[in-house]
Amino acid sequence: EEKLDALLFRFSSAFSMVQDHLFKSIAIVEGEDISSSSRRDVANLMEKLGAIPSSGDITALSALRNKVSHVYPDHPEKQAEILNGIHQNAETLLRVMRDLSAYVVRKGLLADPPRFELSLDGVNVADPFQGPDDPEAPPPEKG
Repeated sequence: EEKLDALLFRFSSAFSMVQDHLFKSIAIVEGEDISSSSRRDVANLMEKLGAIPSSGDITALSALRNKVSHVYPDHPEKQAEILNGIHQNAETLLRVMRDLSAYVVRKGLLADPPRFELSLDGVNVADPFQGPDDPEAPPPEKG
């Protein structure tokens, strides 16, 4: 249950960071006034600027994030649908983050570009809730 809660929280947090912070920051640096724009309009702007290839990915991720925010304690099929949706769309979210990173580097918007790589390499997609390979190894840190 802890691992599932962490997955739900991390997915929601990562998507919120993209939509509420990264998009806004790019728009500000690019001189775009988004003060009266909807989130969909901002996603469309990101596509127009070339920061992301398709605002459709954002629409789909947003719908999934909205489902995550609701609790369905008496509906295990809805819970399973949400968890499967996250598992199926995790790479899409990571690709959006990579696209945004590449955009800020390409445009020279940061003095010190990000030095991270987002990947699901090494994750057994058959078991996204896998534990450490070494049974003697401590569990991964939360955060």
